[in-house]
Amino acid sequence: GPYFVVKKLILFRSVSQVYIRVFIFQFRGRVSTSFKTERREEV
Repeated sequence: GPYFVVKKLILFRSVSQVYIRVFIFQFRGRVSTSFKTERREEV
């Protein structure tokens, strides 16, 4: 029924939020590490 669809949608929304947070965290880590390596090469 419609309740099951709403429940599924809420679950998908929460899961997607977690994935987005993990993706952003990994992206920040990669950017910071790349900046560090670039600075090391300059010095």
